[in-house]
Amino acid sequence: MEKNEPTLPGMEPKGINDKNSYFKRVADLSPNLLFIIDLRNGGIIYVNRKAQRVLGYDAQDIYEKGQKIFESVLHPDDLERYLTNIENCKQLNDEEDCDLEVRFRTGDNEWQWNKITQRIFEREENGNASHLLGTVENIHRQKIFKE
Repeated sequence: MEKNEPTLPGMEPKGINDKNSYFKRVADLSPNLLFIIDLRNGGIIYVNRKAQRVLGYDAQDIYEKGQKIFESVLHPDDLERYLTNIENCKQLNDEEDCDLEVRFRTGDNEWQWNKITQRIFEREENGNASHLLGTVENIHRQKIFKE
C-alpha cells in the first residue's frame, strides 16, 4: 500500500507477497467481473474469478483466446459498438470512465445484459493508453424490467 492509503487496523499487508495476495483477494471477492485489456494487442491479460460465472470461460481460456474472446462472448449486434467504445476509451483522461451496455453469451448459452465500465489503467511513456481496467456488472434484470 502507498504510504498515505488508509487501511483497516490489523489488515495492513506486510510484504510484497502479502500485498499481492491481499489485492487478489479483494479482486476475487468483488461482486463484479474485473479485467485488464492490453490495448497494444487487444488481449485480456487479467480477469478475476467472476469470469467463469459471467462468461463461461476460465481465466486461462480467456488469456489464450486473446482478442477473439470478444467474438465468442459478445452479441453480434454489440461487437462493433464495443470495439468503437474501446477506441473512445483510449482518449479518456485518467479519472474518466467509459460505459457501455452489451449482451454477453453466458456459460448456459443465453444472452444477458451487462454494463461494462472502463478507464485507463496504464499509459506508455508517450502518454498513449496501453491498458484499460474494466468491470462488468450484470444488469439483465434491470434491463428486462425497463422493457
